[in-house]
Parts: sequence; structure tokens; C-alpha cells
Amino acid sequence: MTRPTLTYEDTATGGARSAFEHALMCALTEGRLPGRTCSLGTNTWAAIEAIARNHPEAATELINNAYDSLGMSTALSADGLPDWAPRQR
Repeated sequence: MTRPTLTYEDTATGGARSAFEHALMCALTEGRLPGRTCSLGTNTWAAIEAIARNHPEAATELINNAYDSLGMSTALSADGLPDWAPRQR
């Protein structure tokens, strides 16, 4: 079986979390990457690329690494949480 070619054509709108979710969905479901027009960190892109390359058999550990990378690469807000993290009310 031939693996799909990684592409960088699509773009996601919104913040880093939205772009991350879009890139992760493309990697998990299609084995491809969207365009790198958003501000995800180098480690986050590397983690998503690993998922795409292992499509359709990406291990849970790769997915966890991608989420961990996102958490480390996004700016923290005043409460010490990434800007995309849910807040208690």
C-alpha cells in the first residue's frame, strides 16, 4: 500500500487550537497535512507529521505527543493556562 503524499495546501482559520485541530484531523483521517500558515510550534508540526506518516495506524502515543507539544508551544494567559484551555467558571 502506498502512503498518501503529505500536502501543505489547506489552511485553517482561527487561533492555534483551531489550526491544531484541523491539522490533526487531516493527519488522522487522510494522512496529510494542511498548510503551515498558522503559528504552531516546530515540535507540534513534527508531532502532526509523525501522525500523518503513520496513517492509518498512528499510535495513541503519537497523538498524545501532539497534544503535549501544543500545550508547550502556545502562549500562557494570565491564569497560567494556554489560551485554548477550558476555564472553570
